[in-house]
Amino acid sequence: MNLRLLFNFFLFLSVLPCSVAQSADPSAKAALTGQVLNAVTGEPVKKFHMVLNNADAAEADQGSTPSLTVNTDAEGRFTFESVEPGSYRLAAQRNGFVTTEYGALGADRPGTVLVLASGHKLELTMKVVPLGAISGRVLDADGDAVSGAVVSAIRSFFANGKRAIERLNRARTNDLGEYRLYDLPPGRYFIAAAIPNFMPAASASSDDDTGLIYYQNATDLGSASPLDLSAGSALSGIDLFAAKVRRTTLNGTILNPPTSNSVMVYLMPRDSSLPLKFIRQDAEYHPETGKFEIHGVAAGAYVLVANASGTSRRFSARQPLVVTGAETQDVALALSPALDLHGHVRVEGQSVLNLSNLEVALQSGDEGIAASSQVGPDGSFTITNVVPNNYVLSVAGLPATSYLKSVRLGEQEFPPSDIDLTHSASAVLSIVVSAAAGQVSGVVMNDKQQPAAGALVALVPSQRQRGDLYKTATTNPAGGFSLAGIAPGDYKLFAWQGIDTGAYQDPDFLKRFESQGEPLSLVENGSRSVQLKIIPQETPY
Repeated sequence: MNLRLLFNFFLFLSVLPCSVAQSADPSAKAALTGQVLNAVTGEPVKKFHMVLNNADAAEADQGSTPSLTVNTDAEGRFTFESVEPGSYRLAAQRNGFVTTEYGALGADRPGTVLVLASGHKLELTMKVVPLGAISGRVLDADGDAVSGAVVSAIRSFFANGKRAIERLNRARTNDLGEYRLYDLPPGRYFIAAAIPNFMPAASASSDDDTGLIYYQNATDLGSASPLDLSAGSALSGIDLFAAKVRRTTLNGTILNPPTSNSVMVYLMPRDSSLPLKFIRQDAEYHPETGKFEIHGVAAGAYVLVANASGTSRRFSARQPLVVTGAETQDVALALSPALDLHGHVRVEGQSVLNLSNLEVALQSGDEGIAASSQVGPDGSFTITNVVPNNYVLSVAGLPATSYLKSVRLGEQEFPPSDIDLTHSASAVLSIVVSAAAGQVSGVVMNDKQQPAAGALVALVPSQRQRGDLYKTATTNPAGGFSLAGIAPGDYKLFAWQGIDTGAYQDPDFLKRFESQGEPLSLVENGSRSVQLKIIPQETPY
């Protein structure tokens, strides 16, 4: 027995050197160390969660390339030891700060790729942007506090060539009418307050101060005053005052309701460029009679919408109307079943495109309704349950050498960014894809004639309302970029150090930089190579 133990001991010793030899050589590893500083105060920030991701993980199996994580210490310092050599991205996250990547020139922008070489230690400093807050009170027309009002921080942006809005945060006022919106990244905001309506159901038209108001003393977003919130700042005393407005009750009847009672009726502003779906006015619906009421409706232009679900087929109705506020209105809405939209995709030019890899999708701008269909081998597709509305059409799966050439509904041609299905949804949708797309490549230089990494390159079409024609890219560490899948036409090419999401689609924003854009024209199969000068960031991010 002792001899066997002795034999096993010597066997272990004989294997041990081999195991050590097979283990990774520490000198062949890389290391990354650095410090995280507050971009406003310059002070170190502790407890920041640092994540090191393989830059090629998107192309490789992410399960085989796990992320490395550490937290910063009291001095804001962090260290990644024994890292496999390669290319990485470094992300940083903590409450009270904008989540960002190292080298990113703005929120939601990719950062710089870090190359970690064998046997080397890379040292860096990362500046992080603190979040801000906006606070104040909501008061009624008599100066009394309004409790339970929903206050929202709204930000405007552009998408698909049209202005849209998003709500970044919201809060309810307390018994003193106070609110505080926090964790807001720097930027320009509008503040809106939805004041509860306590008008009795049987009330006729009256003057009250319920409904939606904006800072400063405005009843619509177009008249509201924006607030510029800098990094880490707190804006206080942003009080909203409600004025008495003539309001009425809008009532009506839903015709042809389905057997299910899941009917939703609501009123939304007619201005489709402001999809305020989160402040729509919902109706009280009575399934036993089909009647509905919407209380506290102010004068204005609206769209009355009714949707029904709960069955395999959607039902909907939309009716524009103008509310005068002088009298109660009676409206009848006839629900109609959604349609199945049949279509066909045809490829023009030399291409080995597999049509089965394509997917045709529709997205409405005002209500966020989406529907899609995979394309068959013969190019045919059917999008089911399509509610009559205006949509943005997209085709996923197109190779870089192709572009969306034309979209026709019956005999009428539409831009992909504005397909009108309110009148001809039963017609056949014909899509032509061309295999002769253009491409643009180049390099972006800074004011010192050095390559500008992480810059946003935007290709802006002369038809500014065509959201489907915009293209963007982020420059690599050598300042290079490449854009493909470009439709023939006239464009301007810009390169910014850092701008807000979609700002390049804002006509007012672009007016300030028109002279700094590089004009270019592309034909089918056209190719251009350009050198751009970066447009510097106007304010510190």
